[in-house]
Amino acid sequence: DKAIETVNAIKVKLVAAFGATDTDKDKIQTEITALQAQLKAYADGATFSGTNMLSVSNATGTAADVKVVSAFNRTSAGVSSISTIDVNVENIKLYDAGAAPTKKGIIDAVRLGTTGAITGTAQVPTPGAAPAAGDTYSVSSLTVQGHSDAQIQQQMLVVDAALKDMTNAATNLGAAKSRIDLQKTFTQSLMDSIDRGVGQLVDADMNKESTRLQALQV
Repeated sequence: DKAIETVNAIKVKLVAAFGATDTDKDKIQTEITALQAQLKAYADGATFSGTNMLSVSNATGTAADVKVVSAFNRTSAGVSSISTIDVNVENIKLYDAGAAPTKKGIIDAVRLGTTGAITGTAQVPTPGAAPAAGDTYSVSSLTVQGHSDAQIQQQMLVVDAALKDMTNAATNLGAAKSRIDLQKTFTQSLMDSIDRGVGQLVDADMNKESTRLQALQV
């Protein structure tokens, strides 16, 4: 949620930069740069059991799924197995320092200024010029300094596309969390049931022993 709020804040700054003077754009850029740094800090600090799924460095082209242990099973024959919930990191990562251009994260991906779609070819816009076909931007490095209103509009479109991708990623994470929570609740219920069963057995043994002692005392 904080990451989405931060990207929304960047969008607000872009709106403020539209039609602003160069001096004001310089000030706004200082604020945007701070938000970009905060966004990276959020991603770098997001770990689960020692694994970061939002900020990765993948040299193989595609980030591997993260397997979260959900259950330990044992059959009547004594065969044990572990069930896992797979989290698709490729669909939720915000940064990928080692990936190919088309496999970058949602935030550091290079996107077309005309559509917001991720592209494998970066084309740095000429500051202050009219947007050219193929101009690209990245939420992690976009700047308003020296850029025209038309270019800032393209940056807004890129941010909107990233926000849409982040919302989808949050939905995927939420679904995985729900499955983990359900399994946690089931496991806790099972443990409570076992505790109650053990308690009943202990109570039964105590009652039996008490009856035996009373019989011996007669």
